[in-house]
Amino acid sequence: MRTTLVALALMATAASSFGQIYGARRYTQRIQPQVRPAPPNSTPAPAAPAQQQQVTPPPAAPAYQPVDRPVVTAKPADPVKAAAEKAKNDEKQFDFFRRRAEEGSDHAQYELGMRYLSGRGVAQDDKLGREWLAKAAKNGNTQASKKLAELGGEPEKIEPVPSSSDITAKAVDTKPAEQK
Repeated sequence: MRTTLVALALMATAASSFGQIYGARRYTQRIQPQVRPAPPNSTPAPAAPAQQQQVTPPPAAPAYQPVDRPVVTAKPADPVKAAAEKAKNDEKQFDFFRRRAEEGSDHAQYELGMRYLSGRGVAQDDKLGREWLAKAAKNGNTQASKKLAELGGEPEKIEPVPSSSDITAKAVDTKPAEQK
């Protein structure tokens, strides 16, 4: 117990001396340039008489010195080129969503349906748009179900999966209807 207390006391004194050696002041002394005294064998410069000592202040520098830079104005975008590039991007996006929709992605089916309805990237076709929205709703996309309800069409009803009790009941009742 006593050795533990002595060890703690030694650590405390070591920590405090460590703080003194490597404190903030020590670090600033390293950063701050040190002023060296003049060598002892040098002679000081002769002092001017007191009457002639008139100090003129240095000319004041302006707080802001403007820099001459050429002025560059933004060129307006060519609307025809911008529209062509947008149409090209829409077509690429449509092709991407079409591939993903055919693979079975409900989000891609929804996007494809919306693009057919709005005519983005493809010719507008309400029938195909509703078909893709119905497929997306059938796959569980809630946005597609809401959009179909908004358009006035009912989403396709998903047939309930028969439970195991329904399957066994049908298997037991295999008699033809005429024999009953």
